Amino acid sequence: MNALGEPSGDAAGPVATPPAEIDRRIARLGEGARDLVRTPAYEKARLLGDVMQRLYELAGRLSEAGCKAKGIAPNDELCGEEMLAGPVATLHSVRMLRQSLQEIADHGLPAIPDSAVREHPLGSAVTVLPISPLDKLRFAGISAEAWLEVPPAELGGARASWYHDEKKKEVVGLVLGAGNIAAIPPTDALHQIFVEGRTCLLKMSPVNEYLGPLYELVFAPLVKRGWLAFVYGGPDVGAYCTQHPGIAAVHITGSGLTHDRIVWGDEPEQSARKQRNEPLLKKQITSELGNITPVIVPPGEYSQRELEHVARSVAGMVAHNASFNCISAKMLILPDTAFGRGVLERVVSVLEATPTRKAYYPGARARYDALVHGTGQLRELGRSDRDHLPWAVVSELDAQGDTALFHKEPFCSMLSVVRLPESDPVAYLAAATRFANDKLWGTLSAVVLAPKSLLVDSATHAAVERAIDELDYGVVSLNAWSGLAFGISALPWGAAPGATLADVRSGIGWSHNSLMLERIRKGVARAPLAAFPTPFWYPGHRSLRKFARAFLDYELAPNALKLAKLASAAVPG
Repeated sequence: MNALGEPSGDAAGPVATPPAEIDRRIARLGEGARDLVRTPAYEKARLLGDVMQRLYELAGRLSEAGCKAKGIAPNDELCGEEMLAGPVATLHSVRMLRQSLQEIADHGLPAIPDSAVREHPLGSAVTVLPISPLDKLRFAGISAEAWLEVPPAELGGARASWYHDEKKKEVVGLVLGAGNIAAIPPTDALHQIFVEGRTCLLKMSPVNEYLGPLYELVFAPLVKRGWLAFVYGGPDVGAYCTQHPGIAAVHITGSGLTHDRIVWGDEPEQSARKQRNEPLLKKQITSELGNITPVIVPPGEYSQRELEHVARSVAGMVAHNASFNCISAKMLILPDTAFGRGVLERVVSVLEATPTRKAYYPGARARYDALVHGTGQLRELGRSDRDHLPWAVVSELDAQGDTALFHKEPFCSMLSVVRLPESDPVAYLAAATRFANDKLWGTLSAVVLAPKSLLVDSATHAAVERAIDELDYGVVSLNAWSGLAFGISALPWGAAPGATLADVRSGIGWSHNSLMLERIRKGVARAPLAAFPTPFWYPGHRSLRKFARAFLDYELAPNALKLAKLASAAVPG
């Protein structure tokens, strides 16, 4: 830190943290772990109130840094995307955690009204949105549930157990931060500290380590207490941190290949270790490792407005953040009918009109070139040059065959398309569910887009609900992108349970989860298909910067006046 309290470093960004300094920071976190265990919930809530104000004041600088790195012009509406995906999402998470801590201080548990809990075949379904009256106004028509493997009568014992454990352990955890979305590293760190009860060493990804010095200012109250520390550098720094004896738990964000190298080592040692079940890294490990996100569009009676929303929604799921999201739409599943072909052409038309984005994430062009050629029918849309990749749509894939596009997440600007022969909505939904579960890699998130006509008919509505139930994914979204679910702090975020270190799929464990729920099986988000106002991920949103700023103001201190301003800002989109 310099005399002004600004983190040290040069204009090129933070320098790699040397081993001796990593040792010092981990030792400080070990001391902080004792303080964390002894600090009452109300004091934690007070500290988060300070963090909220700092985050609000630095939001503009965080957003500007992200835009500069991702090639977004200062006056572009896409600056609103960076504000929403960074400061707004982080501020929401901090606010919701602060609220839960205040409720623990007052009542012993985060508050969940009895009316928000219902019986479910798994055990319980807990409505996490909306809960408050302002939620019901702000999120009109949008709802979210967490499905738990515990009956309603036992729900009190499946929440915030760390706060009621008389033998709390003093533990230091490591978060290997994601490089794509600005909110992921800080929210993962907050989950470690305030839900799991560990002090946290956050290693920033080299891709977005430019945010680290600003985050050090935002989270200075936690750094000062010894609850959070930052380190910077490449794989050598990551390896040093993961193997450090002072680190007891590791959370990995990235790819399955990265996870396996960290946990099992390089080949041929990796395969041999897996066979012997002898991981190289013998620590508690959680992870979030991406997905080939399926988007299922069943046949049915769609209004023209609903069809327009399907096209804009799917295109937005591809284009958001230049498609460098672990939940970008990657596999569009359609019926092999005139309806399905029409939907595809509408999506292509929207993408064609959507400017391409800077391919800022390392290795994007190599991944693109390796996957787009030699399979299916390729259409490349929009500008392509040294810095920009086109939007690629690969269609005519054989659902019964085998292709790398079913097994490798294309972390770049690609959308694959499969058409299924079933033309009846009930049969199609069953077939699409089987295809997603059995053929596609990953278990993180899935999307179903269904018109009102299918949801008001009892037989087809039952088929939609059956698909939501049977899709083997940690989060299933009806009529909304998974990014909406990701932004709901109270909704647990993670891959479907059942993975192991040797077969990790999309990861192990949950994050976000500001209500501190346990024994989680799935999160489900629902929204109207023809949503109003315009959803934030739609391409060509006309008021995204104004909306994002109004959302930031609202999250700092929600009230009816700020809600009205937020609604007004959203309407022109």
